Amino acid sequence: MTTLHPRTASRKDRPMTVQTVAPESISRAVSDPPGRPRRRSRRGAGGVAPWLFLAPGYLLFLALIIYPTLRAFQISFYDWGIIAGSVSRFLGVDNYVRAFHDQHFWTSLGNSAVYMVLTVPLQIVLGLAVALLLKARSPVQPLFRVLFYLPVVTSWVVVSLLFKFLFADAGLVNWTLGSVLHVSDGGTSWLSERWTGMVAISALGVWKGIGWSMMIFLAAVQGVPKSLEEAATVDGAGRWSRFRAVTLPAIWPAMAFVTVMLVIGGFNVFTSVVLMTGGAPGGQTDVLLTYMYQQAFRQPGLRLRLGDRRAAHGGSVPALAVPDARLPPIGECVMTVLAPGRRSSAPAVVRYVLLTVGAVVMVTPFVYMVSTSFKAQAYVLTLPPQFVPHPATVANYTEAWGSQDFSRYFLNSVIVAVASTALSLLLSSMMAYAFARFRFRGRETLFRILLLGLMVPTIMLIIPQFVLAKYLGLLDSLTGLVVFYVAGSLSLNTFLLRGFFESIPAELDQAMQVDGAGAWTRYSRLVLPLAKPALATATIFTFLASWDEFPWALTTINTPEKRTLPVAIQLFQGQNATQWGLVFAASLIAIVPVVLVFIAFQRYFVQGLTSGAVKG
Repeated sequence: MTTLHPRTASRKDRPMTVQTVAPESISRAVSDPPGRPRRRSRRGAGGVAPWLFLAPGYLLFLALIIYPTLRAFQISFYDWGIIAGSVSRFLGVDNYVRAFHDQHFWTSLGNSAVYMVLTVPLQIVLGLAVALLLKARSPVQPLFRVLFYLPVVTSWVVVSLLFKFLFADAGLVNWTLGSVLHVSDGGTSWLSERWTGMVAISALGVWKGIGWSMMIFLAAVQGVPKSLEEAATVDGAGRWSRFRAVTLPAIWPAMAFVTVMLVIGGFNVFTSVVLMTGGAPGGQTDVLLTYMYQQAFRQPGLRLRLGDRRAAHGGSVPALAVPDARLPPIGECVMTVLAPGRRSSAPAVVRYVLLTVGAVVMVTPFVYMVSTSFKAQAYVLTLPPQFVPHPATVANYTEAWGSQDFSRYFLNSVIVAVASTALSLLLSSMMAYAFARFRFRGRETLFRILLLGLMVPTIMLIIPQFVLAKYLGLLDSLTGLVVFYVAGSLSLNTFLLRGFFESIPAELDQAMQVDGAGAWTRYSRLVLPLAKPALATATIFTFLASWDEFPWALTTINTPEKRTLPVAIQLFQGQNATQWGLVFAASLIAIVPVVLVFIAFQRYFVQGLTSGAVKG
């Protein structure tokens, strides 16, 4: 035990006292140079520093997400009119009663439930299976990772049009089922009936979502300590037993995260329904969000029909409807394959075969789209399909790029996506640093409120956000798109970055603090350079979301010169309904930037997820 003697004027005048001092106090006293004011601990209150880091992003989040959420709740009790001169009437619960008695509402709710039941379990099971197959590092692992993730980085507008083409009456799916597998007559009208339409929409959801859940699970299974698996092996546990007792509990947080995010994503399905079926027949394939959109912009309840949108904008607005384009111990066996031992060569071969088959399934729609984009119109509907076009032509690409200011739409999307990504990373990283490195009153409460942004359906906010954008002068502008895209991305990015920042050793901050570095210096010169994997992950998510966004751009952009690619491609397909070669050429041009962004950052991607989403 260490003792310190207090200074006294005269030791003989009074008895000597002994004061016990904790070792950390001595360490702090030694580390603080004489004459320098003692700084507060990094984990202390932090003064105003955490609030300065939080303020820009959090105020934007409160203004554009939380306020519209509360406003939407208020509007639900009114017959609301947003056009100048219109009067809003308080209705109480009449809107709820009307929805309760609306058969269209229950049909849409049932379809949303069917979509989640069909897609969420399959995305979890198949994503985890692929992650286990890719767990063992090999030279081809990055290739398979890119192939399985390719659908994720592709625009919802593009893949929705692609699957509409595949599930058409004379499409590839009917030809495969009828002429190749002989399991049907090949005449199923997939997009013309309720249940077959929901199956087609769900098939797109599963195909597009497997790669996302695979990435999360891959980060989780690669983070399982090998010592635990080795200890279980020494105790005689088989592969299935090790998976249940070691791997599954270790990846449970990732499992919960994936499940919650997939359920939220399933509830937010919108674009695929609009572009594949348009709700046909007679609204039988509508889901909750398309029903809400129709109530907002087409029904008299809110008096914000398409005509009112024209009045609010001061011009014409493109219709949402899409033209009708008709075209002439089993567990042990499983784990032996999914997670083979080091000396097991036969299961490794089976594993690569399974990965190859899965990759073929994921890539075949893209190959067919690329092939069709190089075909003349006379060869587009040829069956059996020609995956190698003969004769090949680039006329579709030259015509697509030169038609209707397509290059301008491309530039608009680049500007919006780059600006949204850069601003979102700045604001969310500042907030994440405040949540990870400071202790202040209300920290956890503020963070939980921020996470609510992940759970609010975007379509639910479209009316109050539309009103707010009109008041702020942000309608029909690229700036308006950027501001609202940034606000919508702050929750997820802050969640990911906070988890990674907390994994950076606190001693590094303390060392810089002793040297006199302020909070901003520690944030910019220490934390950000070490957080490249997490920043790369957030970059991919934000750029993809901004590039891909469809409902808000469709609703708020009226001037043709300000359209972004998703809206332009949707309208382009409507104007060239049967010219699929031309539509796919435009679609492929649109997905090039996001694929390049993913390829550029994908080597950091799994590492960023490991310390962010999985541990956050």
